[in-house]
This record gives sequence, structure tokens and C-alpha cells, in this order.
Amino acid sequence: MLGNSEQKNLLCLYYSPSEYLKIAIYFIFFYYPRMKFGVCSFSGHAIHRGKGRILVRPNGATFLLSKKKCRSHLQMGMNPKKIGWTLASRIIRKKAVAFKSSSVTVPKVAKSVRAFVGLSLSDLKSKMESSTGEAPAKSGSVRFTKRDKIRSIAKK
Repeated sequence: MLGNSEQKNLLCLYYSPSEYLKIAIYFIFFYYPRMKFGVCSFSGHAIHRGKGRILVRPNGATFLLSKKKCRSHLQMGMNPKKIGWTLASRIIRKKAVAFKSSSVTVPKVAKSVRAFVGLSLSDLKSKMESSTGEAPAKSGSVRFTKRDKIRSIAKK
């Protein structure tokens, strides 16, 4: 069996330094486990790759935490809604939005006037045009008659 130094010498014979670099990069990208982008279980803040810790309780509950501050607050049993810098409290105080919803604009459909049995389209349009000019006066007179009715009932 070869020693460590002899193995290194043999490897140097087979690969150039640039090839070693290629192999190392390949292993880093495809074989080493990488932490995904996550969200802190306590604060709701983003956790980037290589940051944060996973806390596992004896009952099997797991928490992904961004920093020691979050871990200590969680272990003390504090409520994230009552701590000002957490996302939960910001949502309660309406400083942050819980879920971003994209509103879809629906184009307004133009209403078409159609004739019906007993009234032609031209008659209907002429009545509509004539009623628009009378509408304010008519509504005022209706209001006046209602007021009179109420007063007459009150007098009795």
C-alpha cells in the first residue's frame, strides 16, 4: 500500500492543476449538500445559503432559525406577534403585507340596449333620452311628496 505522499505524487502525474480545479468545482456543485434559501420560523425573515440553524425538539418539531436571537426567543416561549421586529408583528400592525396578491384588471363590457316585446329600440332610446332631462326634477318632486306624507302623518 502506498503512503499519502506517494499517492499525491501519483495523482500529480495523472492530472494537471487546472484539471484538479475542474474536478474540485464539479464535486462542490454536484456532491456537497447545500442549504436551500429559507425563511426563519420565528422572525419570518429570509435565510440565505450557509446561514441559520435548524433546531429540533424532542417531539420531532423542527425550526429553521436565522440567528441566536431568534433561537433564544423561541426557546423562552415568546410570541413572535408581540415582538416588534418580527414579520408577524409587522403584519398585525399593518406595516407589512402577509400575501402579495396581483390584481387582474378586467376590461369593462359596454352594456348594449336591446328592444323587448311591446317596445321597439328607437322608442326605448327616445324614452331614455327624454327621461335623463327630467330625472332631477322628478326625484325632487318625489322627495317633496314623501316629506309631505311624513308631515301629515306626524300632525295626526
